[in-house]
Amino acid sequence: MGILKRVRDLVSANLHEAFDQLENPVVMIKHYIRDLEKEIDHAETVLARQEAAEQMFTRLVTETEARVEKRLRQAKLAVETGEEDMAKLALADKLEAEAKLAEYRQQVDVIREQTLRLRGQLEELWAKYQELESRKVYLVSRAAAAQSIRQMNCVMDTVDTKSAVKGFERMEERVRMMELQASIRTGRARKTGLVSQVGERELQERLQIELEKLKAESR
Repeated sequence: MGILKRVRDLVSANLHEAFDQLENPVVMIKHYIRDLEKEIDHAETVLARQEAAEQMFTRLVTETEARVEKRLRQAKLAVETGEEDMAKLALADKLEAEAKLAEYRQQVDVIREQTLRLRGQLEELWAKYQELESRKVYLVSRAAAAQSIRQMNCVMDTVDTKSAVKGFERMEERVRMMELQASIRTGRARKTGLVSQVGERELQERLQIELEKLKAESR
């Protein structure tokens, strides 16, 4: 029915190559999953029909077997009662029923074989589906990581990092100059205060000398 061949084509498709080449591998991965889901739905539908056909022919086998036995009993009874014409009619219907019975049994065998094959294919489909689901999670995470890396690379390509570093270094140098200027001004202020203190002391000494002179003159 070609179901497994189509699934093998899907599974054997090189998803890693698609991951590297397609613009959006996640979309393609989900597409593969949807295709497989459709195959599973189709296989389940076919299997349901096969099971229904198997049940129908099994019922026909049972009914026809009962018909053969019934016509055989009727033929025996007709012979015992001397009704040969009735016996022939019963035997004729018996032969017809036996032919149909052989056909029905053959149909049941064929359908059962097909049903078993379909069940096996469906189980394989589900196994492949689970496999692809697991691989999908892994590949989607890889795709997300690759996309993030690509975006970061684009950012690094568009931003002039050397210029930014040089600008930062200029700001550091400017801060150092500001600190140096502040330090120099502080030193000057301290020096000015010290000079003022020295001048005041000399002034007091001179005032004391002048005061002593005045005292001496007044004596």
